[in-house]
Amino acid sequence: DIDLVLVLTRSNLSAAETALESLGLRSRLPVDAGDIAAFRKEFIKKRNLIAWSFSNPQNPAEMVDLIITHDMAKLKPVLIRAMNMTVPVLSIADLIRMK
Repeated sequence: DIDLVLVLTRSNLSAAETALESLGLRSRLPVDAGDIAAFRKEFIKKRNLIAWSFSNPQNPAEMVDLIITHDMAKLKPVLIRAMNMTVPVLSIADLIRMK
């Protein structure tokens, strides 16, 4: 299970959807990036939706959640080095606030 936090724009949601689908993951809800972008606040308020989940149909335990309740643009990531790349991850303080 992997949780991702994005800068919540329609283009970022669409790019994430495309990337996850290219890995064989499928949305667990009958929605697409446009729906999430347009109705995110309503989904959170009326349906208690915290994340847009994708899973592997062959192995449902393989799951990626796109967190929709928090926007990465409003958080302060910490940069770490992993596999010759710099990767932004949430600070412990932001993680605690999200919980």
